[in-house]
Amino acid sequence: MWRGRNEGRKMSTRIKGGRPMLDKDIKSGLYQLGRTPYSLRHAYISLKVNDEYVNSLEAIEQYVSISTIEMRNNFLADLTPLRALPYLTSLNVLRNEGNERFAECRVSPRWRARWRARWRARWRARWRARWRSPTKKR
Repeated sequence: MWRGRNEGRKMSTRIKGGRPMLDKDIKSGLYQLGRTPYSLRHAYISLKVNDEYVNSLEAIEQYVSISTIEMRNNFLADLTPLRALPYLTSLNVLRNEGNERFAECRVSPRWRARWRARWRARWRARWRARWRSPTKKR
């Protein structure tokens, strides 16, 4: 049964055992705009690349501000390129080749708690500075 050109390419990629991740995959998978923890600049912080039959993550190292990654149904066997992402707090790699090894990989919740505390402190300081009246005596 003929399914189309794109479906045929996906099936051939699956038979070959996957392909490396491209910038095209990353750019199409970025979906949540947020602020980076220290500079407070806008950046994409979430990435979703599901069912693309990716087996290599080297291209992801340049996207440092990503904090959430979802990569289900791929051919991933090695997650070492994710060490270059310091703000990574959530990782979903279900149904990949190396799932037995991935069960040991956990992102520490301490980083998330520290990030939230810093964010709240900055927000409170800005709020107080903005709404404090300079003429009001205390």
